[in-house]
Amino acid sequence: GLKDSNEKLYKTCEMYNITLTRESTGEYKKREKAEQEKKEMKDLTEYFSRCNNRLQEVYTDDFYLAKRGISLETCNRFNIGLDEQYRYKADANFTIRAVIIPTGTGSYTPRNIDRSSKMRFLNPEGIETAPFNLQALDNPHSPVFIAEGEVDGLSIEEVGGTAVGLGGTGSKNKLLQALDNYSGQMPIILALDN
Repeated sequence: GLKDSNEKLYKTCEMYNITLTRESTGEYKKREKAEQEKKEMKDLTEYFSRCNNRLQEVYTDDFYLAKRGISLETCNRFNIGLDEQYRYKADANFTIRAVIIPTGTGSYTPRNIDRSSKMRFLNPEGIETAPFNLQALDNPHSPVFIAEGEVDGLSIEEVGGTAVGLGGTGSKNKLLQALDNYSGQMPIILALDN
């Protein structure tokens, strides 16, 4: 039940009779600091805005999200955008068309819509994963659906529901933390793929 990383370390060492030396503690603190710096989110609001503006220009009935039943209105509400030259894993030679789904001010999920590529779901390098629309749990006025994917969550929002898009197992811990603090009266409904 410990939350703090240091407390977990010291408790584990106590349980297994491991003596921490100054060097091992220092090394641990260096790693912890490096991980914390990696996790500190950049503010990507400007990038999201540019991508949303691009989506406005190309959105038609034939666009990927339109075919999935997601209106431009819903895209705008969640600042969904399009990056025509999304660089995957910082490889300048590998660019795709990707729908950019913000999951926080410094996190997003890119969804490959390039038909020539078989990789649909991408994990952006150096960006911490987070569930889509997690703030829906803050003050729900209707049941909250937990959908497996972001686009699934968007579909529920499109028809007037309230949804969080898990976006895979990488963000499940953030959802569980949010549910630990959930004090709402509305039911939580799991609407996963399987």
